[in-house]
Amino acid sequence: MSKPYPAWICWDCGPKLGKWYASGAYAGPKGHCATMHFGTCDVCGKHDVPCTEPRDYGHLVDDWNLIDRGKVDLWA
Repeated sequence: MSKPYPAWICWDCGPKLGKWYASGAYAGPKGHCATMHFGTCDVCGKHDVPCTEPRDYGHLVDDWNLIDRGKVDLWA
């Protein structure tokens, strides 16, 4: 069963699943900033961690749900 697209993503999951990090390095707009808050990550479920919206990571790669569940090797 796939999860709904997350509203909040933590700074551990963001670089793993964000389109701006798909090559393994940041490729988003120069000078981009994000507003973080301590909350619950809708991807990994960790509580009281720095979170922001997925758009701050360039939104998520298309198969983010499979990667999150370990079905796809992101760096293969």
